[in-house]
Amino acid sequence: RMFQQKMKESISRKLIIDDLKKETIGHFLEFLYTGDLTGTVNNLSELIYAADKYFIAGLLELCYTKIPVVDEKIVDILIVAERHNLVDLAEVVMERFARSNLPEVDAKILDILLIAEKYNLEDFKKVVMEKIMMKKSMFIKNEDFMNKLKVSPSILMDFFKL
Repeated sequence: RMFQQKMKESISRKLIIDDLKKETIGHFLEFLYTGDLTGTVNNLSELIYAADKYFIAGLLELCYTKIPVVDEKIVDILIVAERHNLVDLAEVVMERFARSNLPEVDAKILDILLIAEKYNLEDFKKVVMEKIMMKKSMFIKNEDFMNKLKVSPSILMDFFKL
């Protein structure tokens, strides 16, 4: 699209991509040329970002199928989905997260709770809180988690209520 309109890319006939890693650009180009991804995608959240940024719906749909069921990267993917308002992706990720085991004890889990709270996803929030409570003592010992929790009053209340 940017080459069809009067944008700097159409004038220079160059596209400078400085917000993606070389590996991600390789997967992106592979999809553009072949319509598929043959290799292992190590940074799925960045590829999702690229597919959304450049409006490549087919790549976005393919990325949805590659979302892991149990993986700490699922948290990063959910954050990307929320940041770019990819509601369908967020729903897929939340469904898979709800069925999975909790990733390592990490402050990122609070980002998931904040996203669930933002969209009034009380059932999902409850599932995440239950997963956190299974490892509550480990979370309490995690300094990043506790610092992040302090700036989220409603989640702080829920955390100590349970």
